[in-house]
Amino acid sequence: MRRPIHVALALLSFCPSLAAAANHWSVKPAGILQYDYAGYAGDRARGEADGARRTRAGLRAKHSSGLMLRFEWDFAAGTITDVYAEWPSINASHLRVGQFKQPFSLEQQGSSRDTALQERSMVHDAFNIGRRVGLMWTQPLAALTVQTSVFGGAAEVPSAARGIALRGFAAPIEGEQFHLGVALAHERRDDTRLRLRARAESRLLPFTPLDSGWQNGVDASWRGGLESAWLSGSLSLQAEWIALYSDGGEALDGAGGYIQASWLNGGAQRVLSDGKVRKPALNADTRLWEFSARLSQVELERDEAPLGRQQQLTFGVTALIGRHWQWALEHGRWETRRARAGHAPDLEQGRLTSARLQFSF
Repeated sequence: MRRPIHVALALLSFCPSLAAAANHWSVKPAGILQYDYAGYAGDRARGEADGARRTRAGLRAKHSSGLMLRFEWDFAAGTITDVYAEWPSINASHLRVGQFKQPFSLEQQGSSRDTALQERSMVHDAFNIGRRVGLMWTQPLAALTVQTSVFGGAAEVPSAARGIALRGFAAPIEGEQFHLGVALAHERRDDTRLRLRARAESRLLPFTPLDSGWQNGVDASWRGGLESAWLSGSLSLQAEWIALYSDGGEALDGAGGYIQASWLNGGAQRVLSDGKVRKPALNADTRLWEFSARLSQVELERDEAPLGRQQQLTFGVTALIGRHWQWALEHGRWETRRARAGHAPDLEQGRLTSARLQFSF
């Protein structure tokens, strides 16, 4: 799969013929604009930064038969995010082909417009797979949903990567918004390179406190994850743990987890469905406040020797205004301990205050 994005675009080339053959299509535009500001101070550097985090626009088309097509472009990153077709089958199962989020991690599956805090956790940053070109089958069972995917490279990284991902999740307590899940993924890259890093949960900082650097000669990597969520009225709790192991070269491994809580005023509730957590339905009269907190930690190793450990505690408040607008303010503190052979650990601490203005439709 040398040029995976060409495969995805070729799939969507069928769209005009499908549209011409039937008049049962509904088309809906969608987009999001996020503009961020961050003030930071740490042992390495301090300063301020601002810029567009996401500027995305796309289309969602659905046929009366259930066939769904989706395309989205991120102007800030200058690349395609989603481009796929999804076909329904019997018993609520469905097949998805194109570029999409791989079935790994509860935090990854949710939309960036629905996150309780401005960024996903540093655990996600360090270990997740992200969007790849591939094929995924989703099969709901009696009390369990299983997702299986085979994937290659991505639009922005066309060098071939081959892998498989498996995710299973269930709501084991009837009548409760309770979620448990497990995921496993294996990946083999042609460039035999691997890099693990944990940013301080902001993309505006000009440095990454914990970074393994590129490791060469890595033949393959395994990822495993456990995920959970519990929604009770206005309170939402969420936690995950992810580990990564690699083979070949200087074996690079890592593990980490987070626990997160959020609370909405006015009796509003987040929604848990299809293995995703979403914010409540909004209307023109919506005026809501959400208060959130998260504690996360990542540890990295090379050849079974510690590379470093990073922890971060973040508090945030978000105002949801009408259907389209959202404003958020956060404060976080991180601590990084980098291990050096024959020396005492290198300790770095810092704090971060950030704000975001979001418009979505």
